[in-house]
Amino acid sequence: MINFQPHTRSDIPLRIKWLNNYKATIYAVSNPENGTTEELQNKWFDDYEEKFAKGEKKFFTILSEDLPIGFMGLSDIRKNTEDAKIFILIGEDDYRGRGIGKESIEYLINYAFNDLGLKSLNLDVKKLNLPAINLYSKVGFKTTGEDGKDNEFWLMRLER
Repeated sequence: MINFQPHTRSDIPLRIKWLNNYKATIYAVSNPENGTTEELQNKWFDDYEEKFAKGEKKFFTILSEDLPIGFMGLSDIRKNTEDAKIFILIGEDDYRGRGIGKESIEYLINYAFNDLGLKSLNLDVKKLNLPAINLYSKVGFKTTGEDGKDNEFWLMRLER
């Protein structure tokens, strides 16, 4: 059974583990070989707490039974334009390809549209990440273009 709980500062060691897992980040971030550190993750969490307090960011830890296996969230939440960006990372290798991404994206969509009252969601997905592109397309996301930097990512959008 997959569950979700609010992301907390105690999740930092897991974030470090998962963001330093090349298999987990190769399709998720621009430079997976760079990894992260405790210092960077503490800074990230300081920023997260500020943005969370303003209603601009909300992250969750993904659990299989009681085992943390990844994280996901909404960032750049903008009430004035009623949109946000989403992100999912399954950090534990044995849990990828088991439908957890689908459950996670459906949870985020429901939370964003029903709990937050948003009208659209945006995401960046690496062009090489065909399973994620297929999943996002199946739940209704449409490709809107390429990232403006190195064209390594597709930009996708879901509107309600």
